[in-house]
Amino acid sequence: MATYVLVADRARARIMRVRGRARARKLEEVESLVCPVARVPARALTTDRTGRVFERGIRGGRSRLQRHGAESDYDPRTVEIERFARQITRSLERARRAEELDDWVLIAAPKFLGVLRGQIKPALRKLIRGEVSRDLSRADDRQILEAAFPA
Repeated sequence: MATYVLVADRARARIMRVRGRARARKLEEVESLVCPVARVPARALTTDRTGRVFERGIRGGRSRLQRHGAESDYDPRTVEIERFARQITRSLERARRAEELDDWVLIAAPKFLGVLRGQIKPALRKLIRGEVSRDLSRADDRQILEAAFPA
């Protein structure tokens, strides 16, 4: 059984196992996950232009057909980011089922933290030792350990 640390943002996640105690802690990377689509502009992920809306309007006493561009609130990156969050939680769930995971610390960028929370199953949620709302996905091991285990 071990303590794990998950460090993630919307495009990259690192799952690390903590070795040692207190001041002699070291991080050993277990898995590194990447979501390349997260940094691509939304327009590059879709092939269609937005639709058109036709409506009748009365102007100057005459009925006219007016055409407007239809806006969509669909963001294809959001779908990919949620899929990435599910992939991360599945990896942690596998470690929990294999009884390798005793507890874990969640460190994620603030916006992505909310997405991750929505994907974590209750059995895995009970094992969370702490949460840090910071983007440390590109930080070194010393910074990650300081954030995960404050003095």
